[in-house]
Amino acid sequence: MKDLIEYPLAKLAHEKGYHLRHRYMYDRNNELQLTPSIKEVLQQGGGIKELKAPPQTFAPTQSQLQRWLRDKHFIDVFIIDSIKEECYDWEIRIADVDKKIECDQYYHNYEAALEDGLMEAVNKIEL
Repeated sequence: MKDLIEYPLAKLAHEKGYHLRHRYMYDRNNELQLTPSIKEVLQQGGGIKELKAPPQTFAPTQSQLQRWLRDKHFIDVFIIDSIKEECYDWEIRIADVDKKIECDQYYHNYEAALEDGLMEAVNKIEL
């Protein structure tokens, strides 16, 4: 799926506290797969141990991660388009910080700009 975040960003988000369950996840080989439901885990002979295992590296959409950043960490990621040049860049604003963080490169598609903007924003989360 095009709008799911890539593995490096999913891993970083997981390390920074993103554990919301989603339909897709990255497995131990960093490959995208469907997240098994609790019912499926139990039907395959899994038990309490598997259900209480540490959260997986879930693969949310870019929009879902963007919302989590905004709602939980008060970090907004904006994508700015340049119609004349047919390119995009990003900008990050963090609540209670006067300065905005601006991108220093251009992207040929919206999703690539958003992916990199989200990566930069997740890196700004302090644990």
